[in-house]
Amino acid sequence: MTAALSIVRAFAPDLVDLDPLLAAEMVGWSDGTWYQRAAWDAIVRGWYCPITSRDGSSLYLLRLWLTEPRITDGEERLDSTRSRLLHYFRRPDDDDSLHDHPWAFTTTIVAGGYTEHLPPLTWTPGSALGPAWNARHIDRDAGATVVHAAGDLHCVGSILANTWTIVRTGPKERPWGFHPPGQPWQYYR
Repeated sequence: MTAALSIVRAFAPDLVDLDPLLAAEMVGWSDGTWYQRAAWDAIVRGWYCPITSRDGSSLYLLRLWLTEPRITDGEERLDSTRSRLLHYFRRPDDDDSLHDHPWAFTTTIVAGGYTEHLPPLTWTPGSALGPAWNARHIDRDAGATVVHAAGDLHCVGSILANTWTIVRTGPKERPWGFHPPGQPWQYYR
């Protein structure tokens, strides 16, 4: 193991074990682009949260705090409410359903890009989504800024390699949930 990888393991052993390829990438982040340097700084401070695939076998998203995170109601997890976050996408959503967020948020794509799936324009909130649940999609490229209200449904489809976004979240307004096709909205936890 190289000395640089040993340093990565010292600060983020969970990431090295979960995604060894990411750990190898991280070796150069301290001297990389501004967002890689910001990511490295957040990792050194412990201001990150790996979000895994539904089955927990792979890294979906690396969430990094650009502002000092808070702990939620005495829990041991970092709170994303009213935060400035940096997201590094490793793969698309794997839920086969649209989801919403507990807060309004604005995201700006700083590198890479992704396809965002949205409910059909004819869909009425509160009703079940049919087989065309993801028929409407928009390609989001580097430089794009997207604004979503709390409760807006979406899903991140295909992603380009090296996709990074800055996310600005507002106050918590509602619980987090999913809207599987043919079923009513469901609480996330």
